[in-house]
Amino acid sequence: MKLVIAEKPSVARDLAKALGVSSKKRTHFEGAGLRITWCFGHMCELAEPVQYNPDWKKWRLELLPMVPEKFDINVRKDTKEHWEAIAKLIRANDVTEIVNACDAGREGELIFRYVIQSAGEEKPTSRLWVSSMTTEAIQHAWDNLQPGSSYDRLADAARCRSESDWLVGLNATRAMTCMVQKTTRTKPLSIGRVQTPTLAMIVSRDIEISNFVSEDFWRVDGLFSPSPEQDQQHLNSENPPPNNTDDNTNPQPNTWTARWFRQDKISAIKDQSNGKELAPEVSKAERLSSEADAKLIAAACQGKKGTLVEATHKEVTEKTPLLYDLNALQQKANQRFGFSAQKTLDLAQALYETHKIITYPRTDGRYLLPDQMTTIPPILEQLKDIAPYRTHIEQFLDEPLRSGKRIFNAKEVGDHHAIIPTGKSPMKCHLNADEKRIFDLVARRLLAVFSPDAKFSASKLVVSVETDDAPLPSGIVSPLTFQAKGKVCLNRGWQLIDPPPPKKERELPQLTKGQTVFNHETSVHKGQTRPPKNFNEASLLGAMESAGKELKDSEMKRAMRSAGLGTPATRASIIETLLNRNFIERKKRHIKATELGVSLIQAITVDELKSAELTGRWEARLNAIAEGQDTRAEFMKDVSQHVHHIIETIKSSTPPNVPALAEDFTEEELGVCPKCATPVRMRGPVFTCDTGRSCEFVIFNTIASRKISKRMVKQLLTKGHTSHVKGFKSKKSGNTFEASLRLNSDGKVVFDFSQSPSKS
Repeated sequence: MKLVIAEKPSVARDLAKALGVSSKKRTHFEGAGLRITWCFGHMCELAEPVQYNPDWKKWRLELLPMVPEKFDINVRKDTKEHWEAIAKLIRANDVTEIVNACDAGREGELIFRYVIQSAGEEKPTSRLWVSSMTTEAIQHAWDNLQPGSSYDRLADAARCRSESDWLVGLNATRAMTCMVQKTTRTKPLSIGRVQTPTLAMIVSRDIEISNFVSEDFWRVDGLFSPSPEQDQQHLNSENPPPNNTDDNTNPQPNTWTARWFRQDKISAIKDQSNGKELAPEVSKAERLSSEADAKLIAAACQGKKGTLVEATHKEVTEKTPLLYDLNALQQKANQRFGFSAQKTLDLAQALYETHKIITYPRTDGRYLLPDQMTTIPPILEQLKDIAPYRTHIEQFLDEPLRSGKRIFNAKEVGDHHAIIPTGKSPMKCHLNADEKRIFDLVARRLLAVFSPDAKFSASKLVVSVETDDAPLPSGIVSPLTFQAKGKVCLNRGWQLIDPPPPKKERELPQLTKGQTVFNHETSVHKGQTRPPKNFNEASLLGAMESAGKELKDSEMKRAMRSAGLGTPATRASIIETLLNRNFIERKKRHIKATELGVSLIQAITVDELKSAELTGRWEARLNAIAEGQDTRAEFMKDVSQHVHHIIETIKSSTPPNVPALAEDFTEEELGVCPKCATPVRMRGPVFTCDTGRSCEFVIFNTIASRKISKRMVKQLLTKGHTSHVKGFKSKKSGNTFEASLRLNSDGKVVFDFSQSPSKS
């Protein structure tokens, strides 16, 4: 008998259907020599600090860092009943093999390994690795089960992720909370290995925008033509009629506008960038800080002859885009529809799991495996049934499909390939409007990668103008240089089916280097520098993805391709966590840090806790562990050393005074804490003092099934005991009893039966 464990009930149902298991029990499916049960996501978690060391119950800086010799696992209370059913199935005598059918990725592996570890049963395991939930894909994967040991490295990476989050998150949260509480009474500060560097990026961008001071600048434009007389037909040819690429009957513009720039600055930029022009720097080379200087340049060129020192006209190719991974799909959906990262993930998950019309969405792969080439034509045939795709598919389906490493590249595929349609017709599914939008993105991208490249005609004209003896601004010498660039589409290729954001086209005349041209008019235009843009979810996802990749060495760049803050599967939840904790907020499509978020980052005195690059490098190491290029032991050793460094740095730093982090103390004072003499107030399910978790005093608002009132707490804090109270209930026997409550010498609440008529 094989026991199959899925990650969620819906997946178990799909597995049962595909594998012919029809008998449904309360906790599993059974039949054909199989039992198929399910988890509810993460059912087990790492143990709390107090379970390793009783002293770790106290929030004290001197007790840190907390580094267990070995991590233990707890079953989550809200899943315990179902976990016991799974454990019983695992331990059944007739079960000889256990199949891991949890999601095919790092977290799915961790869910399964924790369940097996908690059950305490060692039986042979195998792995069902599925990238599509169609019946055919499940059956194919079932016929190709892999030994569970083949995924031990992936499990190592998963455990490292979980344990490093525990070590950094819990230690840093306690250390920073204790440190800040030396000057500010605050609730526990939430610090996370990935969440905090992400917040730090947002805060940094907001501060940069807030501190930005706009400056005026001026530019000079010149109107040129190859003849001394103005060509009125094309006098304003900045927006010429679209070029007809079929018959080329559209006349070439004869007049064009070019912009003055400092040639010496452009040369310096090229020298510093290995010959490449960097757009922001080139833009600065076109600017003047004085209107008077701009007018001098304009006057010096007015009506002068010029010489074309550069005239290039060439055909350029825009290659097809890469297929989508989750991160790229989330970015596109945010740009196109304004969807949040979490909404896109939820929609993609529904298309994968419920409708089964796209492949596994939680992937960081943007390529396909070479052996998938034969699976593409049937998918395209199914997409032909959809009217918007039909004509485009027919244009290239009769020809051999494009291949090459831009599409099929085994070296670039990790756990999962790129997101593509499965071949199941969406016409048979009841998709809502948003699900249709996400499927359309995925389908159009697949069609785009097999379409022809886009072709453009790109032109560049550079004019040198001698100004004779005309006065010029200080530091600027004759000749003056003007530049114009143009680009016209010849063949849209893939852009017909997957259009990028529209760009303004501009056609320039076909001229030759050395040709004499004439300036007919010069004009001065005022502009202002603009601050950086606020993050939106698309740009934030891009920044999270690129964290840790700023490396010059090409070999290291390849090794770090999987670096970043979090993974495609977790970035959406990181953003949602920051939103839920009120560290950031959405304002229309912008994401900004709240006052609380800014204050938290300002309070953190350890740069490593805020370092996106460091966390990105750690994520790359987790991927290296999964690929066998790093080891679990070395990684955890480095994390442990890093945690010790963080704690020592916090201990030796000056406590920050950040009033914005102060807890709200508007709740009524009920008395004075017997241990630290600060006011005691009601906070949620407990009564605690203003000192916070660094003080051990606490009174729970429910004791032995009876609610504790504020009046009773006031009696305890002023008299040391309450009056006689009815309504307590024994947990062991279920009997009710009466008693007084009393504070003992340790400041803990105990029962006092000395005045009670009945005792438990």
